[in-house]
Amino acid sequence: MGVLFYMPQIWCSDDTDAVERIHIQYGTSMIYPPCTMGAHVSECPNQQTGRTVSVDTRAAVACFGTFGYELDLNQLSEEEQDAVRRQVIYYKEHGPVSAHGDYYRLTNPEKEREYAAFMSASEDRKRAVLGYVQRVSGANKGIIYLRLRGLEEQTLYRVEELGLELSGAALMYAGLPMPAIKADNEARVFTLSAV
Repeated sequence: MGVLFYMPQIWCSDDTDAVERIHIQYGTSMIYPPCTMGAHVSECPNQQTGRTVSVDTRAAVACFGTFGYELDLNQLSEEEQDAVRRQVIYYKEHGPVSAHGDYYRLTNPEKEREYAAFMSASEDRKRAVLGYVQRVSGANKGIIYLRLRGLEEQTLYRVEELGLELSGAALMYAGLPMPAIKADNEARVFTLSAV
């Protein structure tokens, strides 16, 4: 913890692979808040692991840290460049919550192998950002309900990306249904706002 006396940010690991970062950021968050964790979208295939993961998944994981890019933007496809533009806009608006809010580890990546989930809520509990990574796809898996944390029970929240409005109590005790994703290591970020 003493390093924060000298600088506001730490480099958790040289490993920038998004799937590995789920574990790295989970462990680091036991001691350091996300706003101190250097978290970047790097090139694919990843230099350390050789794994290829979508630019959206890489950004979803990096969004719960200091968020940056360490790749040659000129090497990205037009579609990926458009995604990067959207990601930067999203982080400018929601980064104060995802990186600086109260952080909650919703799953333990060592125990839950099929998916990972983490979220941050604003201090006033009016906004939250949820990250969900489906690590392993499968047929007929059923609906995954994520029990969220850090919300106000009596407040109604709009989940922008799903077009749902649910109470904090419903989100924390029954859970938010995750959409079916037919790919490994594919992520979604959800934005919650008090209605």
